[in-house]
Amino acid sequence: MATQTTLEALFGGQAAAKVLLFMENYGEGYASWIARTFEMPVSEVQKQLKKFEEAGILVSRPVGTSRVFT
Repeated sequence: MATQTTLEALFGGQAAAKVLLFMENYGEGYASWIARTFEMPVSEVQKQLKKFEEAGILVSRPVGTSRVFT
């Protein structure tokens, strides 16, 4: 299992590491849930989720008014 420090080194920061650790633990999630879990700004999480989706690391789908990432 990857550690936060390892993920920070690989992906360039705490936000990236936290998003990936969340996904590893829960399998899927949405920006406000991730942000609330780590007490970080939603905009920071959204930015990272968008980067991961553009890179093909994550995929998303709309669920109601939210976008769920897997």
